[in-house]
Amino acid sequence: MRAHLDAEHAQAVCERFVEQRVLGVFFAPFESIEQRVDVNRRVTESLSEAGIPVTLLDRDITSFPRRSP
Repeated sequence: MRAHLDAEHAQAVCERFVEQRVLGVFFAPFESIEQRVDVNRRVTESLSEAGIPVTLLDRDITSFPRRSP
């Protein structure tokens, strides 16, 4: 249940950042929730589509050896 709430919270915060037109976001991608691939992709794509630069912290949103934009 906690993971579901974390994912919902991340999406809600992302939507607020888009509405507020922040200048950039530091994002530590989820690594220990089951739907991490989808959540990480949705968050980073939403921000990128809004023209908000995203700096990933600690890890990429894709598996090695692939790299996200």
